[in-house]
Amino acid sequence: MKTSNIVSALLLAGVSSAQTPAGFTPAVTAKLEVTFGAKNIATGGQAMTKAETARQPTIGLSGTANGTYIWMLIDLDA
Repeated sequence: MKTSNIVSALLLAGVSSAQTPAGFTPAVTAKLEVTFGAKNIATGGQAMTKAETARQPTIGLSGTANGTYIWMLIDLDA
């Protein structure tokens, strides 16, 4: 049961990202920062080696952000 819930969540996340309205341009005041060791991830989709991602990342925000957020990480190697 638990595995099917995880799979369902991942499938829904893929569908929701494909449903961004035409002409919508996101704007942010606080940038999400992800760092693996000393390597800062400047842009999404940046390729990294298995050795670079072997340790847990440090995740934070530059600036101030209010509200509730969900963090989702998908390991395509698992």
